[in-house]
Amino acid sequence: MQELEGFDRSTRRVRDLEVAVLDSRPDASPSTPVFVLVHGLGVSSLYFRPFAQRLAERARVVALDLPGFGHTDAPDRALRIPGFAHSVVDVVSQLGLEAPILVGHSMGCQVVVEALALEPQLARAAVLMGPVVRPEDRRPVTVVRRFLKAASAETPASAWLSVAAFLRCGPRWFVEIFPAMTDYRIEERIGDVSVPVTLVAGERDALAPAGWLELLRERAGGPATSHVVPGAAHQVMVSHADEAVRLCTTAGARP
Repeated sequence: MQELEGFDRSTRRVRDLEVAVLDSRPDASPSTPVFVLVHGLGVSSLYFRPFAQRLAERARVVALDLPGFGHTDAPDRALRIPGFAHSVVDVVSQLGLEAPILVGHSMGCQVVVEALALEPQLARAAVLMGPVVRPEDRRPVTVVRRFLKAASAETPASAWLSVAAFLRCGPRWFVEIFPAMTDYRIEERIGDVSVPVTLVAGERDALAPAGWLELLRERAGGPATSHVVPGAAHQVMVSHADEAVRLCTTAGARP
């Protein structure tokens, strides 16, 4: 399995689990900007290549494998979104990260929103790429159809990353977590997020169309902006890594 080249791997004990963490600059000074990357359903931190490596040229980047994904074992019982959010909160705390920017993709957006709703001072900003799930898409058959439509618009490289990560996590854990993603009301919970939020999606993303981004922007509890990336689909940070880096660093540069 390929790794994020140049990143140090470690584990952090979080609620009886050893959570795998990748860190581009573990010895960085406190003044170095820090981005914490949170992946989506069925994948892992590997999914952020090459975006994470390009972002690491400008800042410290920390990426974790949520419980049951990548190099982090699954717990005895299926987690809901708050359980995943606590993993992020605990890792940020244990690493002593000061005012990081949280970056979520797909289900990872739900995890980031929940983490910031639980701990409003956890980060100074958030970037949500391809946030899911719209209320009208919450039936399993509908969201699967949307996923397939979005996947058909991806580049071969993007599609392969998804397949490789899914095979590692296994279909059983994917199926167990799927209801947690479809049941989570991100459009309600984002109102409890007070830090600046940057919403990002590809123009061909069937899961996160422009109108959905606008709804989330309007309902955010703090300042929020939305951006649609031309030519991109759901995996915007894979197919359009440079633009994703630009949007993240812009979000991190705001006071």
